Amino acid sequence: MASPTGLYGHVEANTRRSLLLFAMFAIAFQLLGAVSLFLPLLLFDPSHAPLFHTLAYVVHYVPVLSLFSAVLFAAQMWWFVGTVRKRTNFAYVDSVEEPRLCRILEPLAIAAGIRTPFAAVIETPTMNAFAAGVRDRHMVVVATRGLIDGLDDDELAGVLATAVVHIRNRDTRLLAAASIFMRNMTVLQRQKNVSLDKPLQVVPLVLFPVFLPLMIVVGFLGQIAFRLAYGSRALIGIARELIADAEAVRLTHNPAALVSALRHVDQHHALDGAGDELDAMLFVGSTTGPTATHPTLDERIGALARTTGSLVLDTAQRLDTRPLEQRRQLGFGRRADPSVERIALLAEEPERRGMWRAFRSVRDPGRNWTGLNRRGMGVVVASVIGIALLHRDTLAGPAPIATLFDGRQLRPFAGIGATVARCVLTVDQSESFSEQCEKDGRAAGRAFEHLPGFGPMANAG
Repeated sequence: MASPTGLYGHVEANTRRSLLLFAMFAIAFQLLGAVSLFLPLLLFDPSHAPLFHTLAYVVHYVPVLSLFSAVLFAAQMWWFVGTVRKRTNFAYVDSVEEPRLCRILEPLAIAAGIRTPFAAVIETPTMNAFAAGVRDRHMVVVATRGLIDGLDDDELAGVLATAVVHIRNRDTRLLAAASIFMRNMTVLQRQKNVSLDKPLQVVPLVLFPVFLPLMIVVGFLGQIAFRLAYGSRALIGIARELIADAEAVRLTHNPAALVSALRHVDQHHALDGAGDELDAMLFVGSTTGPTATHPTLDERIGALARTTGSLVLDTAQRLDTRPLEQRRQLGFGRRADPSVERIALLAEEPERRGMWRAFRSVRDPGRNWTGLNRRGMGVVVASVIGIALLHRDTLAGPAPIATLFDGRQLRPFAGIGATVARCVLTVDQSESFSEQCEKDGRAAGRAFEHLPGFGPMANAG
């Protein structure tokens, strides 16, 4: 990620990058969809199974999955604000109920040239805020009670300005789409039926060794999809937050107040109900691990310092119209930021989070590149030992690896689910139908020919 060269430097560089990363979301969704459909298609529609008939799968199922995801996505986008309201339990307010909040928000919206958004409050001591909305008439800026009571006017204006900028730059739609994609990706990942993490999976893997490398390949593809999705969301969030910070300063002309707000909110930002899916919308969110959605505090302060120069070190007193009791109790508001030396040092540091580092930071700490956790590694080790014991005669013969893991051993499994369903559930009792089912049964029985003691039985059948 290039270092910003001005208030518009973030916008030009990161808008293009966000479009690219958003396209990667769609690729990740299709990839995880293929992983999820692999086993069902192998059993019921082998002629379109991914990995074996990739082109046929792309032609037949990718358009269907794309259409389904598009319809689901459109419905979720339409009801997005309602979903967020239900998750976070925010309540709409007006200038009578929250005069200070509305008095600060409305001029910022006017200065940014947008329709004044609705204001809302979450009754929680947590300090955070976000903007949400898909349609212009339904945009809302939400602040927590802790944020309103805990920041002075200039600090609160800096936070609200970032929300206003998100609305003006249409980030609310982009982040809403990213949240929806992550929700759907999470559902697909939970429904994925090919993860190696159950001890009983050792049995089929020992009986049919050909599935072991296949499951590892599928797990690798699922992990690629995971990292594409989470890494794309992380970089989208990082790019958008740096843009919002820079342009919020253009509205408030007070980078020092925004830096002070960042420092205070960073200590109390965890918002109940937002969860992983909505984290990217927040003023301050997760900065590390697979759920990372925001730049770190140092990255944001450093970017502001490089963008605004000495203004970020302004020590002028800030406006504070909170009740006197709140100012005394919370102990800050009019004081200058005590960390001016630290901020000056950050201004000299280059921007550190590049694309590769961001993708590395979102790796799943519980799984490796093949999608295996500790339990999955145990399943693989136990399967290898079982294969060595059960198939020792095959391993002693010529080309044992090619024999055990020959992809042609999957042919008897191809369509076996459709065959069983047709022969068991169909009421047709004609002789030709029975003969076809017997023929299909013998073909399915060849899947056991390689097992000790099953070869003669299968041949006799």
